[in-house]
Amino acid sequence: MSTTPFQLILLVEGPTDKHFYEALVRKISSTREAPFLTIGKIKICSCEGINQIAQKGVSHIRRLKNMKQINTKQVVVAACYDTDRGNQQSQFDRSKFIEGIKGLDIAPGKIIFCAADRTIEDWILIDAKGVLDFLNLPSDTKIDGKTGKKKLERLYNKKGKTYIDRDDTADLIARLDMGKILNTLTGDAETGIDKLKAVILDGEGLKVENTRRKKAVRK
Repeated sequence: MSTTPFQLILLVEGPTDKHFYEALVRKISSTREAPFLTIGKIKICSCEGINQIAQKGVSHIRRLKNMKQINTKQVVVAACYDTDRGNQQSQFDRSKFIEGIKGLDIAPGKIIFCAADRTIEDWILIDAKGVLDFLNLPSDTKIDGKTGKKKLERLYNKKGKTYIDRDDTADLIARLDMGKILNTLTGDAETGIDKLKAVILDGEGLKVENTRRKKAVRK
């Protein structure tokens, strides 16, 4: 019987989130010589918006199941989203997401949630030095704005550039100190990063107990 390649599926909002979580997952994996999950067992799917995670996220999983690329009994799904508290129109509906996953045979205990404080850009700016270095801005540049996204937009504007959530943000992400970001997020239950680490490093939610009964010894 062939083994299924993916055991952890991350559903993210857009291109920047995808690049960020790719880098974060690699950093988590590198903190242990032999993590439970290798990078090849992890798949990150972009859902093109927070309001699409419940619908497109479930569709991604259904497609992977139909293609036999996952075994829904041995997979953990992580819904990764911005809390974006300032925008009531962009709220992730956990109950709707869980309801949509029910029909895919994935137990609620195998679903985790990673919630960025406001926006993923707020997490990016944990390494403000890396961002300023990437933009070739002085280390004492003032960083202001209501959210991380607004702050990045203003920093980009200082260089005559426009910050947009698209694939070329990979260049920015590559310049970040992911170790610093991971250390900052670790230990904060609200972020869900500790649960993500437990899946990647220890196989939390993936380990299968040997339930076969021992053969009875004939007297």
